[in-house]
Amino acid sequence: MILMVPYRIQDNKGYAPIMALVPIDATVLDLACGCGNPFKGIKPKLLVGVDVFRKNFPMPEYDVVLNYDVRKITDLFYEKSFDVVTAFDAIEHFTREEGAKLIEDAERLARNKVVFFTPIKWTENKEAVENPKYWSYGNSFNYHKSLWSGKDFYDRGYRIVPFQGYALAEKVLK
Repeated sequence: MILMVPYRIQDNKGYAPIMALVPIDATVLDLACGCGNPFKGIKPKLLVGVDVFRKNFPMPEYDVVLNYDVRKITDLFYEKSFDVVTAFDAIEHFTREEGAKLIEDAERLARNKVVFFTPIKWTENKEAVENPKYWSYGNSFNYHKSLWSGKDFYDRGYRIVPFQGYALAEKVLK
């Protein structure tokens, strides 16, 4: 039996500035895809999601969802395998060292562009892990372990797109 979770049904227009950075005709690798909300209702040419936490609900936007640890993502894919690599609400779930490696790996796997989206205000994210009303209930990987700013990405060559309360960072690769 597949459990349909209400939070998957959303038409959050707040994702529009994020998704405007992802070409619809692109092949996309979505790292630490979570529940995939930014892609809800959007269908790129190819969308592959990877997350360590196994979901018990459908994610129809994705062509494939792999249950795998993104800290080892370069073991799964060759360099330049995807047009775009995204990591939305993801990097804060890793230590600073792991997050820096995630950025490097994302850039290694992307042909054209990398997009990161992360909160710039610290929270532990305890409620999302410890409250059964959330999709991530019981997912210890969903605790926050680091805080990233727009400057962290800017210093790595990313363009920062204004987005209140978040760092939305895009790097076009040469």
